Amino acid sequence: LLRRRIGSVDERRVLGSSLRIVCASALLAAVSFFIWLGLDHVLGRSFPAQLLSLGSALAVGLAVYLAASRLLRVQELEAVLSLRARARRS
Repeated sequence: LLRRRIGSVDERRVLGSSLRIVCASALLAAVSFFIWLGLDHVLGRSFPAQLLSLGSALAVGLAVYLAASRLLRVQELEAVLSLRARARRS
């Protein structure tokens, strides 16, 4: 029913894009976990130490995700970045 209304959905392109996003997300998860784990062992379990280890893991994970998405040519990332650039100019 939906296909009749919106026309053909390029399943191949959607699947390819989804696989690239999953790969970038897996890298984000792995890097974030191991950064957190290493800092957790070094810094301990106090609240400030956990804030630092989690914040660092998230920041590094985000950088890895963005880099991986660019390398894998995730088109959706380029769309978001162009919107962000356009918002900055306004």
